[in-house]
Amino acid sequence: MVGKASFSAAVGGYGIRNAVAIGVGYTPSKYHVKKRYQLFFS
Repeated sequence: MVGKASFSAAVGGYGIRNAVAIGVGYTPSKYHVKKRYQLFFS
């Protein structure tokens, strides 16, 4: 829940690239991040 809120805030405030950086920071696995973003953007 918190992750989604942070992601939305990051996209709104700073753009996709920063959101990706934040996502990587919160999630230890890059593969998991990729899968997560596919769910958001597909």
